[in-house]
Amino acid sequence: MKKVFLSTAFCCVLCFAASAQQKGHTRLALVAENVISTSQNEFNPLVTRNGRTMYFVRAHQGFEGMKIMVSHLTKGQWSEPVPVSFSDARYNDSDPALSPDGKTLFFITNRTTDGTTGKKDLDIWYSQLVNGDWGAPVPVTGDKINSKGDELGPELRKDGYLYFNSGRKSGIGSSDIYRARYQNGIAGDLELAPESVNSSAFEGDIAFSANGKYMAWAAWDREGGLGEGDIYLSYRLKDNTWTAPVNLGISLNSAAFDFTPHFSTDGRYLYFASFRKEVPGEAAQEVMNGQSNIYRVSMKDINLLLKKNSIL
Repeated sequence: MKKVFLSTAFCCVLCFAASAQQKGHTRLALVAENVISTSQNEFNPLVTRNGRTMYFVRAHQGFEGMKIMVSHLTKGQWSEPVPVSFSDARYNDSDPALSPDGKTLFFITNRTTDGTTGKKDLDIWYSQLVNGDWGAPVPVTGDKINSKGDELGPELRKDGYLYFNSGRKSGIGSSDIYRARYQNGIAGDLELAPESVNSSAFEGDIAFSANGKYMAWAAWDREGGLGEGDIYLSYRLKDNTWTAPVNLGISLNSAAFDFTPHFSTDGRYLYFASFRKEVPGEAAQEVMNGQSNIYRVSMKDINLLLKKNSIL
């Protein structure tokens, strides 16, 4: 794919975004300081349809010991997170994603089907909701879905396509976003994502809004990037095509590693993770220690800047 951006706005990105931050147009919020966002690595936020449950991943430095955690919102306060019910200390689990009906939880893991020591690579597995709890996980099957390398960032759309990213040789970059028809635990033939997301860089962590109007993803070493990894956004036009990728710029991205975007189902917020040390407001020093934390930004703020026809 050609590396295209909103070139008409690129020349004014820095001055506009800086001005927007000063005027409070983009208000980044650290999510649940010292509860969800702590001195450890937290990333891959996932908020359920009712907004009262959050899944996310917690890991040690270097992404070691990845565990999917769950927290519940009661009277405005997030509960102390606990590992998801199928968590197993022998394995690394990450990248949780719910199916549109909320009954299937996809994730990546180095689990094995025979219960032996974890594999070297990460595959896509899923768990189904049974009597209000998550059942025993099993791998997604299909001739080409899980390879000898890492599969990351699963996302099932309402149209039945399962998206994910992988560094396999059939791509055009070091990691590309693929999709496959998915039904009842089985993935069909793969194809590169038709949307304008892939380049010669590393792309992953794709997320779609519930209304199908937005998609966001993370890219590393992409031309025009601001930091170690940036979040990009496209939105659907009336003719069902997508806009050129928009780097969300200094109103969201930092000089550090920004990744794992997620749209809240109600369309109000974009959640993401970042290794940044700076944060609006007064965060505890031990939380802002250079490890990853979870943030959110209002979609109203993002749309306000998009209407200005500017890279944020």
